[in-house]
Amino acid sequence: MFQSIKLLVGLYSNLNKCMKKYSEKFINNHRILKESVIGYEFEFYLKNLSYYKTLEMLIKYLTPVKVEGFRAYHPDKVPTSDYWLLTPDLSGGSNMVELITGPMDYYTAKYYLSKILRFINEYGYTTDKASIHFNVSFKKSADKSMNDLNVLKLILNTDEEEIYKLYPTRRDNIYAK
Repeated sequence: MFQSIKLLVGLYSNLNKCMKKYSEKFINNHRILKESVIGYEFEFYLKNLSYYKTLEMLIKYLTPVKVEGFRAYHPDKVPTSDYWLLTPDLSGGSNMVELITGPMDYYTAKYYLSKILRFINEYGYTTDKASIHFNVSFKKSADKSMNDLNVLKLILNTDEEEIYKLYPTRRDNIYAK
């Protein structure tokens, strides 16, 4: 029962250790984070419920957010802050789904991160094939240094070996290249 949340907490802990080197200056800076816009993609497996029952539970659990289910991977619909998508994710097998949120402000995103992790712990489970994708951007009103982030420089200065020490199963993984 607690294996799913234990795995997610472990992943979160390792992510924090890894990212501390690169983001210690920004991670707890309220003024910067309040200008962020965050969206998630949660990959998880269905535990004891069918796809449609899981969708029904998500609709109740996440109200007032509307959740629409699709049987196709990444449909043409675009999620918003109050309209999310549940789709199959065959990267982990036929029993994996992906909950795709729309962009949200920082405080709303924090709230729903906790809420969805509790949902997954209760109604689903994860393995090393499941992940959470964090999509982060900053509003135009944010500190100029955040909007002028040199992504190429960040990528080139990232020590991949340090990441592989924390996540050894990601080495040679086609989804982590």
